[in-house]
Amino acid sequence: MEVWAWRWEGDEAGLRRLIRGVLGEKVGWWGMDPATLRVEMGMPRDFLDRGAAFSAEGEVRWVRRGDRFLALILLDAGSGRALPEGLDPLPGSPWPAEETRVLLQPLTDRRVHPPFDRYPHGRPEGALRAREVQHPSGWILLSLRGFES
Repeated sequence: MEVWAWRWEGDEAGLRRLIRGVLGEKVGWWGMDPATLRVEMGMPRDFLDRGAAFSAEGEVRWVRRGDRFLALILLDAGSGRALPEGLDPLPGSPWPAEETRVLLQPLTDRRVHPPFDRYPHGRPEGALRAREVQHPSGWILLSLRGFES
């Protein structure tokens, strides 16, 4: 399995169009700023300072820089998803990847105190489907793909 990677920069409206165009409408997402952590399903209503939207085929990660956003687009090779014009893959892309499953901390555990009592799939426990992606220089990143019970 391989994952392609691209870099993108633009404004909030452009980031919304990018996510919708690359991942579609059925996405999960997380976002955070110094005072907030949100994990939800569906298109983000607003974009916090850092976050990511993800679907079964890929992920778009963002970070706010003033009134602009920088984004990393990660798509499974062969996903068939369309990219905006003018984007070139990052050097060395596609990168090798492996499918993995990450257990979520049960929200019923009293040591856990997030600002929500259920994960976006409606349960207080579960797992994340993800890709372990290895960059040619050796570092590894975890790219989310969805929630499961």
